[in-house]
Amino acid sequence: MTDDSISDENLEGEAMEHDDRRDAQRRAVLWPAILHVGEHQFSCHIRNFSMSGLKLKFDLPLKEGTVIKIEIPKRNVILRAEISWQAEELLGIRFLEKTEVIEDSFGDRAAVMGIGAKELLSALKNI
Repeated sequence: MTDDSISDENLEGEAMEHDDRRDAQRRAVLWPAILHVGEHQFSCHIRNFSMSGLKLKFDLPLKEGTVIKIEIPKRNVILRAEISWQAEELLGIRFLEKTEVIEDSFGDRAAVMGIGAKELLSALKNI
């Protein structure tokens, strides 16, 4: 390995540092998705998901702050988001949608996926 290359181990470590900044619980998934950047569409795979964003595998560089749409055909949903970080082929995505939109799209699966438990418990207390 050359000095200017990065190992998969380092890459995952760097990506985990970004992930650890997130308050919402995340869950490892492997979902196919479509990344919409302007007029362009790209196939990608979501690696983990939370109610605040996701991490996906994507091979092209995108600038932090770029506004995108992420389409998840399995859930029949398209969400507005922005690029939070990039480490080699991994992208951190932060949702720009209101929490209610995310909950409406994924709330039925939150308990099964182990995400959003804090938010769901809070909502149940208000009933």
